[in-house]
Amino acid sequence: QCNASHPSNSSHYGFSSPQVTSARKEEMMIQVKSRVLKNVECVVEQAQPRDAPTKRLAEDIIRSISKSIEELVVAAGNSDALDAACHDTSALDENGLPSDRDMIGTTLPWICLSTSSSTTKNLESRLYSAISGFIHLVARMVYRELSAINRADSEDFRIVLPYRKNDVTPDGADDATKIDIGLRSRRVDGGLALPEEPNYWKMLAVIEVKRDAKRGNVEGAYAQLFGYTRNIYYNQPDRRFAWGLICCGSTVNACIFDKYKVYASPDIEMTSAAGRMEFVRLLVGWFLCRKQQLGYDETI
Repeated sequence: QCNASHPSNSSHYGFSSPQVTSARKEEMMIQVKSRVLKNVECVVEQAQPRDAPTKRLAEDIIRSISKSIEELVVAAGNSDALDAACHDTSALDENGLPSDRDMIGTTLPWICLSTSSSTTKNLESRLYSAISGFIHLVARMVYRELSAINRADSEDFRIVLPYRKNDVTPDGADDATKIDIGLRSRRVDGGLALPEEPNYWKMLAVIEVKRDAKRGNVEGAYAQLFGYTRNIYYNQPDRRFAWGLICCGSTVNACIFDKYKVYASPDIEMTSAAGRMEFVRLLVGWFLCRKQQLGYDETI
């Protein structure tokens, strides 16, 4: 898909970079008003496996991971109970990763976010680590589940990981705009170490983070995702559509960006067990669904 807002577009000749950036922001806000469809119930369902055996496997993994996460969350204030709820209470596991206890600890500023804490200084930057930590923890748990049934080497599945570096300009970007969090996928047996430098050639999705869900923040987040998604299309000719996530405080909206519309899920509230389970459902769907459900055209 052609990126109409790319600086190489002839319509931008004679304009400075700041002028192009300003015009692009205005264009994106117009797109938000005309193209975003909110509270679309089937968005998360679009990521769920289609064939019956894989769908059953996904449902089992979702229940297992959600149960483990809730045990960790409930035990977060009791170190003895938290140790008992973790699979591994050592500082690092055999892969050099923190224990479940430590990983759930990094997520607490997000999943236990209160209205009063939404004014905390540098909250957005703290949320980067918390959101990335939650996704990393789910990836680790999915890896365990698939390894237990000898499916970690399956070419049909994948894990989705956040890039280690947040708030940076990815390689392949058409300007200096920074993204908050980038996600990419790799084979399940490719390891759980986080990829380092974000780049649009391998980007699965972008997460835009705001400190709270005030209207201006939400609309601005959608506008920014429009720009990031155009970069994904520009660098990945085999993309039919792209996923994105908006995280405004503890509220998540999963989005599908196609050529004509943006379909946004109802609010997923991460401070509730039901909301956390729905977010796990989305992630597990990404891990187990067919590649075309992630937006890739497998005929190219």
